[in-house]
Amino acid sequence: MRARLKFKSFVVIVTLLFLAVFLPILSGGGLASAQKETASPYSQREFIREIAPTAQKLSKTYGVRSSIIIGQAVLDSNFGQTLLASKYHNLFSIKAKAGEGGVRLKSREYKNGRWHEVTNRYLVYKSWEDSLYDYMAILRQNKVWDKALYTTMTTSSGYKTVAKALQAAGFNSDPNYANKLIATIEKNNLTDYDK
Repeated sequence: MRARLKFKSFVVIVTLLFLAVFLPILSGGGLASAQKETASPYSQREFIREIAPTAQKLSKTYGVRSSIIIGQAVLDSNFGQTLLASKYHNLFSIKAKAGEGGVRLKSREYKNGRWHEVTNRYLVYKSWEDSLYDYMAILRQNKVWDKALYTTMTTSSGYKTVAKALQAAGFNSDPNYANKLIATIEKNNLTDYDK
């Protein structure tokens, strides 16, 4: 009798574990969202202060305004609070290419006039600093976007032209990306870091 009771308990526990592990995967909920907000030890101001010195250094090296670099990091990572930024240190939602390691996450992309849920493999970095350096290297080497984008980013006298060029080049699928980037720069006085 005891053996039968133990066996039934064992079967119930195994069944519950199976359901807890595999049911979310089978129902499509197995992947986390890249944009999911996570708890952050940084306030919005602290996040900007954390990445600003590296952005300013990269601005001098690559010729891209600090306000653009910081603004994109703020907008794309929600001040470092997205899962992709907080856990995987990917501030710019840079996707992994074939053969590159990374993490698979759900995301939303705007296509054919509406938002779609998609799954992408994103690069994983050791730190936000590594993410900033890699983003600038990708831009300069024309690995994702064309040379005209990098040229525009380094030769334009203001951030608005650059924001529009980023949207036109497809940096982000959001049809309002340029306006959101401009608003982010202005709201947070990011042009102060261009000096």
